[in-house]
Amino acid sequence: MTRLKTIKQKYILPIGFSIIIVLMLASTVMSAFRMKTTGDAIINDQSKINQLNTVLDKMSSANLERSHLIFKLIQDEKNINTHVDALYAESISFNNARNEFIALGPSEAEKELLSQQAVLTLENVQSINEVIDAVKNNKTEVATYLVNNKVLPRNKAILRHIESFHKTTSQAAYSNLETAKLMSDDSHKSVIIMKVLSMLMASLLMFVLIKKQRKRDKDLSYLVSTDTLTELPNRHSFIHDIENTVVNANASDNKFALVFLDIDYFKSINDNYGHEMGDKILHRFATTIKNEISSTDMLARFGGDEFVLLLKNINNKKDANRIVKRISNALDTSYFFNDNEIFISASLGASMYPDDGSNAKQLLKNADIAMYAAKEAGRNCYEFYSSKNNKKLEHEDTMAHALQTILKDKNSSNELTLLYQPLINVADKSFHECEALIRWTNKNGLSVNTAEFIEIAEKSNLIEEVNIFVIEQACKQQNEWQKQGLKNIRININLSGNKRIFKQLFKSLTQQVKRYNLDPKLFGIELTERTMYEISAETIGQLVHFRSLGMKIAIDDFGTGYSSLSYLKDLPITTLKIDQKFISGLPSEKVDMALVKTIISLAHSLNLDVIAEGVETQAQFDFLKNSDCNIAQGYLLQEPLKSDEISKLKLVA
Repeated sequence: MTRLKTIKQKYILPIGFSIIIVLMLASTVMSAFRMKTTGDAIINDQSKINQLNTVLDKMSSANLERSHLIFKLIQDEKNINTHVDALYAESISFNNARNEFIALGPSEAEKELLSQQAVLTLENVQSINEVIDAVKNNKTEVATYLVNNKVLPRNKAILRHIESFHKTTSQAAYSNLETAKLMSDDSHKSVIIMKVLSMLMASLLMFVLIKKQRKRDKDLSYLVSTDTLTELPNRHSFIHDIENTVVNANASDNKFALVFLDIDYFKSINDNYGHEMGDKILHRFATTIKNEISSTDMLARFGGDEFVLLLKNINNKKDANRIVKRISNALDTSYFFNDNEIFISASLGASMYPDDGSNAKQLLKNADIAMYAAKEAGRNCYEFYSSKNNKKLEHEDTMAHALQTILKDKNSSNELTLLYQPLINVADKSFHECEALIRWTNKNGLSVNTAEFIEIAEKSNLIEEVNIFVIEQACKQQNEWQKQGLKNIRININLSGNKRIFKQLFKSLTQQVKRYNLDPKLFGIELTERTMYEISAETIGQLVHFRSLGMKIAIDDFGTGYSSLSYLKDLPITTLKIDQKFISGLPSEKVDMALVKTIISLAHSLNLDVIAEGVETQAQFDFLKNSDCNIAQGYLLQEPLKSDEISKLKLVA
C-alpha cells in the first residue's frame, strides 16, 4: 500500500502538467472545431443565399423585360407576333427561375409571397391576352388602358415581392457576417481564457507539489529505512548499520554479536487468531526485546516474524551468552489480547564478530544457521554458531539439491523406489493390504536414511513432489497387480505437507486413479498426527469424498501428536495406527500396556480398525492378539518387499 502511494506521488507532477497541456490543446482544438463547424454552416448558408439572389435576379430581369415588351406591343402593331413570341419566352424564363427558387427550399414567409405572386401572374396572363386582342383589333386606347391599369401595376407588385425576397436574403447574409465575427472573437477569447486558466493551474500545482515534495522526501526516507508495523529499522537500513559497526569495531579492535530471532509457530498464531492479532504479537515481541537491551544496541525487523539484534560493546562470548539467555527467557512468555492468553517463545541464533564473520553478509548467514540449529534442538532456546551447525546445513543443502535433481529428471536414475510392507491380520495372519514406503539408494549404492531425507524434503519444499512421486508409482503398481490378477491388495499411501499441497496431492491421487481406471477401494490414505494442524475444512471435505468412494483413512503415529481425540471426531477416520514407541515396551512396560489397551478399546468403541506398528517380537504380537488388535505391521511378520515379492507372497497365500 505504501509503495503504491509512493508511485502515485512520483507521477503527480508529470500527470498534472500533462493535464494542463491537454486542457490547452483541447481548448484550441475545440475552438478550431467550433470555427470550422460554424464556418461550414455559414458558407453553406451563404452559398444558398447567392443561389437565391441569382434566381431572383433572373425573375426580376424576366419581369422587367415583359413590361418593356408590353409597351412595344402597343407601339409596334406591325411586329405584334414577334413581340408576343418574345413575351412568351420571357414568361417561360420567369417561370423557370421561379421553379429554381422553389427548389432551393424557401421559408414559409417566402412561400406565401410566391403564392401571391402566382396569383398576380395568372391575373396578368388574362390581362395581357386582352391587350393582345385589343391591339389586333386596332383598339389602342383599350390596350393602353389595360397596360397602365392592370398589367403594369401587377408587374410592379411582382417586382416588390422579388425585392422582399432580396431583402430577406440580404438580412441573412448580414447575419452570417455578424455570426462569423462573433465566432472569431469568442473563439479567440476562449483560447486566451483557457491559456490563462492553465497558467494559473500550473502555478498552483507547482506550489502544492513543491510543498508536498518536501514532506514526501521525508516520508520516503522513513519508509526506505523503517518497518512501519514495529517502527524498527528494516533489513536495508540495518545491514548498512552492521557494515558501519564492522568498520568501527575493526578500527577499535572491539567485538559485537549478531542475533537472529524467530517466533516459534507464528504461523499457527496467524491461522488461529488472524493476521491482525499476529501484528499485535509482533509489536509486543519487539517491545519485549527492547526492554532487555541497552540503548546502544540495535533491533531490526527483517520481515515476517524474523528479527535481528545487534549487541554492541561485547567483550567476549560469555557476555553475549548472558544477554542472549536473558532475552530468550524474557520471550518465553504469554500475552493477553481480548481475554485470550497467547503463549509464545522464540528460537535465537547468534554469531560473533570477528570469530564468525568479517562482514555483514557472513555474520547474518551464520546467525541464521545458528537459529535453525535452535529450532532443530526443540525451539524455545538459543544456539551460537559453530562449524558443526554449518556442516550439517551444508549436508542438508547437498541432499536437497540431489533430491531435487532426481525429481526434476523424473527419477531417470531409478534412485527412488517404492517398497511395500504387508499389514498382517492378527487373527489368521493373512494380508490384504500393504503400506507404500519410499526408499532412496544413491548413485554409490548406499541407502539414504528415509526419515532424514523426508525431513529435508519438508524443509526444502520438495515434499509435494515426493508425495506425488509415491502416488504415481503406487497407482502404476496397482495397475500392474490388476493385470496379474491380484485384485484385492490395498495400497496405503502416506501423505504429508500443508494446506496448500494437500489440495494438489488429492488432485494427483484422483487423476492417477482415473488414469488407470482403478477402484478407489484399492487405496488408503495415511496422515501423520504431526501434520494434523494443517488440516483445513477443504481438506476434510476431500477426505470425506475419498471415504465415500471406499478409501481407508488412517491416522498414523497415533498418540504422538496434538488433539488426537478432536481429530477422531472431525475426520472421516477408518483406522488408527499405534505408534511403535508404545509397541516397543510391550509386554513388560505397564504404561505402554495400558496405553495400547486404551487406544484399542477407544478405536473399537468408535468402530475403527487398529494397526500396531513396529511389531518385532512374538511377545508383542501375542499381547496385541490378546488385546483384540486387528492388524499388525513389523519386521517380525514381514519386512518391506519389492512389488514382485509382494506378488509371489500373495499368490502363495
